[in-house]
Amino acid sequence: MIDFSLIDIIALGFVVFVGLPHGAFDGAVYLQLPQYKRPSDFIAFLILYVAIALVVVGIWYLLPLLSLLLFLALSAFHFGTGDAPALTGGQRVASIISHGGLATIYLPLIHQDEALTFFALLTFQDKDALAPLEMAYYGLGSLWAASLIFYGIKAISTRSLRRPILEIIGAAIIMACLPLLAGFAFYFCAIHSARHFTTVYQSLKQAAPSHLWGLTAGLTMASWLAGAALYFWLAPYQGFVVSVIQIIFIGLAALTVPHMILIDGVWRPVLRLSKR
Repeated sequence: MIDFSLIDIIALGFVVFVGLPHGAFDGAVYLQLPQYKRPSDFIAFLILYVAIALVVVGIWYLLPLLSLLLFLALSAFHFGTGDAPALTGGQRVASIISHGGLATIYLPLIHQDEALTFFALLTFQDKDALAPLEMAYYGLGSLWAASLIFYGIKAISTRSLRRPILEIIGAAIIMACLPLLAGFAFYFCAIHSARHFTTVYQSLKQAAPSHLWGLTAGLTMASWLAGAALYFWLAPYQGFVVSVIQIIFIGLAALTVPHMILIDGVWRPVLRLSKR
């Protein structure tokens, strides 16, 4: 069992109150898509969004280890495509792995003992049962390092890649100096969420009516209230630490899937077409 330090509590606070709300822009994003024609479309979108999240939670409780692995893989892809520059071919693959692997490969590897403890809480099993995952992370770490080296070599001759590679190196140093949760909060809030907020704001500021910002605030509050309700339901049985970890990160996984479908599968392609 683990206990939260003050820095862990602060880090989780940032994840919940700064990082998690970046997904609440999804409602505003959907309303600007060509797929939205009438208010009933938006209601259907919300129902489908919540339904997908609930299905993810159900699958997680049935197949927790597989769900964790898929969540890490999907997060790596989502972080990588969101934070990496637009490239093609091998450079794009290297950039996605280098950026996306910061929080999903590099961070758990350099804080391996702490990460395995959290992974055990999320998969409802003993830490010793995750020994194969621990071994797999050495291979994943080699893949991440090789991608970063390739990416760095390309940055030597490509000026546009120098800032992204310096961002990765700087973030890696900071995340190595912080505990696991604080390192994740730094990446999730200061890099990924901040970039997403900026990108969405730039896309919506001209077309979005003021009520969309109220919608974003409302969806944010709804997610916080749902999390609070789950906490008061689970805490008497599981305790503070286990309940908080599971609610935040399984909840994050559940929301990541519909968020990715919307952002990576629909919104970014539409955004690219609009810029041509």
